[in-house]
Amino acid sequence: MGMMKKNDINLLTQYREIHKERSNKNAPGRIYLAILIGALLITGAISLRLWLEQKDLKTDIADLQSYINDPSVIARMNEVVVLQKNIEDLDQMIEQVNGINEVFDSAVRFDHYPLMIMQQKRYTGINFDSLSYSKGIIYMDISGTKSSDVSNYVLRLKREAYFKDVSYSGYTFDSEANVYRSTIRCTMYGGN
Repeated sequence: MGMMKKNDINLLTQYREIHKERSNKNAPGRIYLAILIGALLITGAISLRLWLEQKDLKTDIADLQSYINDPSVIARMNEVVVLQKNIEDLDQMIEQVNGINEVFDSAVRFDHYPLMIMQQKRYTGINFDSLSYSKGIIYMDISGTKSSDVSNYVLRLKREAYFKDVSYSGYTFDSEANVYRSTIRCTMYGGN
């Protein structure tokens, strides 16, 4: 026999090479399979979450509907509607009362008070000759023994906050009666 040459075969190396070739052939399929499984798991998880949220929402809606349809809640809501209507009516009444008050505030109020003021502020030497009232204005014809009494009387009346305006046309001397005469015009608030 001749000599045989010794050829060592490393079976492990060959097995690894064969197995590596098979693995390389299956690698793209495994990647696609892993992606597909991952996508299915994510879709399933999202679907489950949405289903649970929808179930919770349906429960919440049912609870709200039962609360809204509760007879005691309906009765209270009807009371609120009536109260709101009453408030609107009161607001309209308040507007009307305010309008009426504006009319009263702008109207002249002639009572004893302006006469009392005119009497109290009068100097001793001043006499009332005539007194008239027309459209919120009091006209006084006066006479006095001193010319300064007439002008000072007008100043006293002007200082009084009761009159809107006090004016006079000066004075004249009546030599027959030996007095100074003047006409004083007192405009009251709310007057012309």
